[in-house]
Amino acid sequence: MLPLSQPGYSSEQRALDQVATGHHFVPPAPPVLLSPSQAAAEFSFERVHPGWHGDWHPVPRRLVAVYLSGSGEMTASDGETRELIAGTVLFAEDTAGKGHVSRATGTEDMHVLILMLPD
Repeated sequence: MLPLSQPGYSSEQRALDQVATGHHFVPPAPPVLLSPSQAAAEFSFERVHPGWHGDWHPVPRRLVAVYLSGSGEMTASDGETRELIAGTVLFAEDTAGKGHVSRATGTEDMHVLILMLPD
């Protein structure tokens, strides 16, 4: 998972590894690797059109964004830019201050699953 955060006022990007262990999630099927469960308050689907650009902004609340299709990029307040493609999972908690810049870079709509986290 790729976080975009430092709680509070700045954003940074670094790899965040989730520990997964064998778990009988859907018995009688064989075990799968599963990270520990975490609470989510609500979810929504976001559709971003090609060429969309969001100048510096924070997220409305702590969230996890799962990029399903399309492509984009995000620049954190520390200046690092990361590509957002299908399969990218982003943890964002830059809820105040400068936030980050995001944009759709591809020629197709970007579809994103947004999981809002509890306060």
